[in-house]
Amino acid sequence: MKKIIGVFGLIFLVNFAFAGGWLKGKDKGFVKLNQSILSGNKFYNPSGEQIDIITTGVYQTSLYAEYGFTNKIDGILYLPFVSRLTLNSVKYSSGLVQKGDQYTGLGDADVGFKYGIRQNKSLVISASLILGLPIGKTDGGNSELLQTGDGEFNQLVMFDFGYGFKKPFYTNLGIGFNNRTKDFSEEFRANIELGYEYKKKFILAFKASTVQSFENGEAKGSSGNGIFANNIEFTSYGVETSYRITEKLGATASYFTASSGQNVLAVPAYNFGLFWEIK
Repeated sequence: MKKIIGVFGLIFLVNFAFAGGWLKGKDKGFVKLNQSILSGNKFYNPSGEQIDIITTGVYQTSLYAEYGFTNKIDGILYLPFVSRLTLNSVKYSSGLVQKGDQYTGLGDADVGFKYGIRQNKSLVISASLILGLPIGKTDGGNSELLQTGDGEFNQLVMFDFGYGFKKPFYTNLGIGFNNRTKDFSEEFRANIELGYEYKKKFILAFKASTVQSFENGEAKGSSGNGIFANNIEFTSYGVETSYRITEKLGATASYFTASSGQNVLAVPAYNFGLFWEIK
């Protein structure tokens, strides 16, 4: 039961990957309210094999925001302000019942900035520094196994390369390195996106993300049941759609699944959201 909640790393990449290489511009921005839903009883163990576990639910309501302080620098905020984790009860044939568990609280937040190395061209390049703030709880629920935070301060450096093909197609490639403290292993992160925009109203994007651990940390205790558990790995892919209801207001929906991994839930992630553009 100590290895059931590592999937939050996947949720973070799903929400952050769409930022891309393009900056918003001075006094312009983007705010997104997102709801992520994961529930299932399949898990990738440390050997990468799928195993059965007690049905686990992860429900996260988060806020993502980007704002252009200058034409070269955007500020970034990611705040999962409601993280609800559930563990189903189990009734055995003998009649014995193993009680379930649940916990709701704040999740670990991320703040940072993105710098435009090359903008206003067909090929754009940006660099981001994202700081992970350990404000979540490391011992939630009656079992003290349900965590909304890992208790460590991490620093993620990302480089994004975006390219606008002849309209309406675009693509973006992100490559990063995540340094983790408290003897957690460092990580290599990457994501790729291919999108199609129709009349500035509808966007369909195919995305893939991966996290690969350097396996160089020996964090104990919370390493197996934290949101960003030690030595998490996964490769996920999926599709996201966005529709502009008005010039500034829009809605999004996405579906992502992990095709391989270790120490993460092997279940699809569903996301639904609303976004507001500051122009």
